[in-house]
Amino acid sequence: MLRPMLVVAALLLPACAMAQSSPAWTKSSPGAAPAAPPAATGNTGKVLESQNAGGYTYLRVGTPSGEQWIAVPESTFAAGSTVTWAPGPVMQNFYSKTLNKTFPQILFSSGAQVVK
Repeated sequence: MLRPMLVVAALLLPACAMAQSSPAWTKSSPGAAPAAPPAATGNTGKVLESQNAGGYTYLRVGTPSGEQWIAVPESTFAAGSTVTWAPGPVMQNFYSKTLNKTFPQILFSSGAQVVK
């Protein structure tokens, strides 16, 4: 009986450690606005276009290095606002069924927020 409990504990322990290792700025308390990501990430731009579809918000942002598409969990962003976003994986030639559109390159981020 003790052995199966040890196996379960051994399997759960790494998962708990991983949950603790995510960046603090991606976490938020209920009802509280998430803290801004560090400015040093360089992931800041002006919203040129925003579309909600399939649980995501697709943002076309203007950055000093050009325009970029960012996908974040569904939210509301006004065109013209400056946003910052968490880093994430970049996909090439991503096809969105809900938008019926292919993005030549898009970054999938865990979140973005307006810079005040």
